[in-house]
Amino acid sequence: MKHALAAAISAALIATLVAVSSVGATPPGKDGSIVFDVYNPRADAGDLYAAALGGGAPHRLVATKADETGGSWSPDGKSLAFTRILPGRGHAAIYLADANGGNVRKLVGGDRWYMNPTWSPDGTRIAFYSERDFPRPSAGKQPPPSEIYTIGVDGKGLRRLTHDHALDWDPTWSPDGTTLAFFSDRDAKPGSSLNIYLIGADGSNLRRVTRIGGRSEWNPSFSPDGKTLVYETSARDGDQSDIWLVGPSGHHARPLITGPRWETNPIWSPDGNEIAFTSDRQARGERDRENAFFELWVMDMRDKHLKRMTHDRLPTLYPEWQPLPAS
Repeated sequence: MKHALAAAISAALIATLVAVSSVGATPPGKDGSIVFDVYNPRADAGDLYAAALGGGAPHRLVATKADETGGSWSPDGKSLAFTRILPGRGHAAIYLADANGGNVRKLVGGDRWYMNPTWSPDGTRIAFYSERDFPRPSAGKQPPPSEIYTIGVDGKGLRRLTHDHALDWDPTWSPDGTTLAFFSDRDAKPGSSLNIYLIGADGSNLRRVTRIGGRSEWNPSFSPDGKTLVYETSARDGDQSDIWLVGPSGHHARPLITGPRWETNPIWSPDGNEIAFTSDRQARGERDRENAFFELWVMDMRDKHLKRMTHDRLPTLYPEWQPLPAS
């Protein structure tokens, strides 16, 4: 989910690894590039860019007249999954591409919303969310519920995991491939509209993780050892968010990055030493904040040092870290 900030969040929501490895999963390796979205208001479109932690200017990976969003690297770092929002049609499909942005081909979708793909640790399946199984809403009506699905990377074996008629978003896999984390409004209460949940990869054993109350919790990401989730939390009607950590059991919730600005979309690096996120902490005033000038940042978890990765004064969102196999 995303953010002006609330505007960019709502637009992305509704519009829009591995110490314990499963059989066949790629062994843990080095941190590669970070893929992220950059929205250009002049073109009214978003493109996918990549930035290397070591420095150098970000480079564009995928760009068309459509919106490309939600890039996700395969476990071997050689392929990319992403959502393409088709212009003027109110539909979105999931595509695959080579790591350099070439050889683009559609995996699934195009008739409804198919959003935020993420690869399983063994590289065989893609998880995403969609409202494909519900009637289309009439003009001016609320969007239909969305559910969590997985599909094979060959486009076969579509599987629906959730069946609750709630708004379920942004699945992400546990390092062992047995579980997905996602966020949902299924238990919404005044002051808290979103919470984080876990569900088995076969659709079993659904359980709620966050129980802080009075806030919304979203955008979860597993640490490479599977012991910690990093996530975003905000007051329901506030104008800032923080980044917190919590165990998959829901215990030991604690703040990591807090302050008066939006700290959004945290994602763990493959080696577990850094967390990438987007933020408007560099904004020079309320006008910058209103224009959603988010930039990409990285925190070193060993010394909590912060490094700014982009300087383009554009809405920069949804980072995802590329794993590189150990040499």
